[in-house]
Formats: sequence, structure tokens, C-alpha cells
Amino acid sequence: MEVVPYQRNFFDKWNDFVFHSENGNFLFHRNFMEYHQDRFQDFPTL
Repeated sequence: MEVVPYQRNFFDKWNDFVFHSENGNFLFHRNFMEYHQDRFQDFPTL
């Protein structure tokens, strides 16, 4: 397993993963996350 920060080119793969996962919901869909991007920091840096 490799963890990499989200990049815009992962948009379709990300949404496909959420759609086909057992516990995926709209809160994890990139459309929802990007619509509300002004309300949270998607990937906090230390």
C-alpha cells in the first residue's frame, strides 16, 4: 500500500472508488468536497 496526496488527476478514480465502496457516501465524493473547499483544508500540511 502506498499513500499519496490527492491530485486533481485522481478525480475520476477517487469518485469511482467511493461509488463502489461498501460504506462510501456523498460526503467523500469529490464534487461535494470541492464545492465546500472554502470550509475545510483538504490536505493539512504539518
